Parts: sequence; structure tokens; C-alpha cells
Amino acid sequence: MFDPSIGGGETTQNAVIFETNATGGGKLFARYKAGQRLPDVPEQVFQPTLIAPPIGQPTLPPPPPPPFGQPTLPPIVVTATPAFVELTVLNDFVNVRYGPGPEYAPPIGRLPRGTKVELLGANSTYTWFTFNFQGQLAWVTGDSRLVSIFGDVRILPIVPAPPTRTPAATATPTLSPFPDLVVVSAFLSQNPLFQGVPFSLTVTVRNQGGANAGPFAVAASFRNVYGAVNVPGLASQQQVTVVINYPGVPGPSGIFKDAVVLDLNNEVNEGPNGEANNLFEITYNVQ
Repeated sequence: MFDPSIGGGETTQNAVIFETNATGGGKLFARYKAGQRLPDVPEQVFQPTLIAPPIGQPTLPPPPPPPFGQPTLPPIVVTATPAFVELTVLNDFVNVRYGPGPEYAPPIGRLPRGTKVELLGANSTYTWFTFNFQGQLAWVTGDSRLVSIFGDVRILPIVPAPPTRTPAATATPTLSPFPDLVVVSAFLSQNPLFQGVPFSLTVTVRNQGGANAGPFAVAASFRNVYGAVNVPGLASQQQVTVVINYPGVPGPSGIFKDAVVLDLNNEVNEGPNGEANNLFEITYNVQ
């Protein structure tokens, strides 16, 4: 600021003497005010403060902001994908079959509740799966009501279904060239029998031979009370039911056994072995 009181055209009473170094930088040498030298000011050297990052944690620059208008995506969380597929039985049990379906019968085993097995393959619809069952390749259902499955079934290879087993042919029995009478069933109208009380016996007879039977009698006695009925004939592979009525049985009381007799008078030629099955034993109680 101009000070007119000094006079002589001077604008200030302060003077500074400094010298320059080789690079053009200035260094304060002396200061004067109104002809008097002022005390020297010690030179101050700037020392920057450095902050070192924590040991083992390198300092990385922050990521650049996304371009204007582009949404910021959430970080990707990577979860482990199991390298196998496991089935757990939820039901009391599930059947193990030799093919993918209930038509592969009968079952070859069972898996009880809580059993875990590693799946090895699947059918084309991923509804049935293969696994190692007692050393052989077997199949189990994937029904979610019966089992639960952990893992991605799509990583399993497709296994072709085996053919269903052809049922063994049932041998046709060779019929005897003679009639063959046999009792199919026989039962009393009441058991126990009461002394002096009427009752009946119902008998079903079948001709299992290869020839028709002529007339024959069906008979039985209970406590020496005899009863019989005549059958006019019975064709091959046919059966008939007859009823024999009794007036009652005498005492004493107890448990007894008697037999129903077919072809009582041996009127039907049943061949060399046909007569062996003409008796049918009945156990009854008398009170």
C-alpha cells in the first residue's frame, strides 16, 4: 500500500534481499525495515505425511462407476453343484424293480424309510432311476410322494428299459380218461349238533376226470344216523351241490369224526386210482 509520508518517491520502508540458486529458486537472505535489519526467519522445509496401507492388504483403486443409465448388477454368488444325485425314501418303503414301471413284476426287493442311494441313470422321462442294488442294476420310482431327490437328475445318463419277463407257460394237466369224483366242500348246517335236533349236510361234488360220470350216491352218517342222496350223473369238469337232511343225533356229547362218501355203491368206474379221493372227513361236536 502507498505511504506518502515517506517522501522522496518511496512507497514502502521495507526491503528484502534474497539470492537465487541454479534452478531459479529463491532463498531469503536478509530483511530490512526503515533501515534496520530484521531478525532472520528460520527456513521451513515441507515434509509430506505418508500413510502406509495395512501389511498384507494391498491398496486397490476403487472400481469405476457404471456408465450413465446402466443399472448396477448385484454380485454373483457361486454355489457348489453336487457331482452326484441322491435319493431318500420318504414312504414306509418303496419297491425295487428290474425295470422302470410297475409292470416289471414281481419286485426284486424293497428300500425302507430313510434309505439313501446314489442314482446312476434315468429313463427318458426322468420318472424312474437306476441304482446299484445288491450288486445288480435295479430301478426305483421318482414319485415325490414316496421319495425325495437331491441333485440335478439331468446330469444322469438315459438308460434304456429292459424287456419285461415273459410269464412261464402254465402246463395243461392231462385229464384221466375216466370220471374222477371229488368233494369240493362239505359243511353242516350247525356245529355243534344238539341231541335230537334236526340238521343238514351240504356237499359240493366235482367230476375232475376226462369222462362223464353216470349215476352215483353221496352218503354220510353222524353218530350212526345215516343219510344219502342220489345224483343222476355228472359231466366231465362239472360240479353239483346236494343237501342231505338228518333228524338229529343221539348222545353222548363230545367231539367226533365221520366221513362223506362219494359213489357209495361203486357205480362209477373211476379207473385204477379214482376211488382214492372219494372220502371227505368232517369233525363235529355233539351237545
